Amino acid sequence: MSEPRTRTKFSYDTSGNMLNDGAHTYGYNAESEIKSAAGVNYTYDGDGNRIEKSSGKAYWYGAGTEILDESDPEREHHQRIRILRREAHRHAQRVERDDLLLRRRHARERGDDGAGGANFGLL
Repeated sequence: MSEPRTRTKFSYDTSGNMLNDGAHTYGYNAESEIKSAAGVNYTYDGDGNRIEKSSGKAYWYGAGTEILDESDPEREHHQRIRILRREAHRHAQRVERDDLLLRRRHARERGDDGAGGANFGLL
C-alpha cells in the first residue's frame, strides 16, 4: 500500500509570475521583475538590471546584461580597512627609513663622523 501524496499548490499572478511554490512567496514589480523572494528584496536600475539585494549584496554586470559577480560590501569594507592599515604601516616604515637616510646624508655633509654625539644606527 502506498502513502498518499500531497500536491504542492502553486499560485501565479495574471502575468504568469509564480507567487507561491508551497515553500516561498514571491513578489514582482510592474515590469514582472522579481521584487521579493524568501525574505530577500531586490532593487533594479532604470534599465531593469538587478543592482542590489536587501542583504547588502550588489550585482556587477559585464558588457551585456549577464551578472558577472555579486559583492558583499560589509566584507569588502573590512578587507579595504585591512589593506589601508597595511599600506599605512608600509608607508610609515618608508618614511622612517627615508628620514634615517636623510639624517645620515646630512651628517656626512657636515663631516659628522658620529663622535660628536650624532649616532644614527639602523632601526
